[in-house]
Amino acid sequence: MREAERLSALIGDIYDAALDPELWIDVLEKAAKFVGGPAASIYSRDAVSRTASAAYQFGLEPRWGCFPDFWRALAKCPLAGAAPRFVSQA
Repeated sequence: MREAERLSALIGDIYDAALDPELWIDVLEKAAKFVGGPAASIYSRDAVSRTASAAYQFGLEPRWGCFPDFWRALAKCPLAGAAPRFVSQA
């Protein structure tokens, strides 16, 4: 399958998962593989309290929650705002 076709299929899968949340783990796996990554997650972020809550994850052990080095680097980026701390996990 060509890359454009794979992307189109992935986008369709994302829309399907928006309607059927049980599909998110499989969709995250496909998304991670599409970009060549080992993991993917969806989380919500509260900009006021600077917290986040993981909704779905693929390729991460639940106890990890997130990558601390990534959030430290993100906190230094003026375009990203303050990095959240995770308050709950899927």
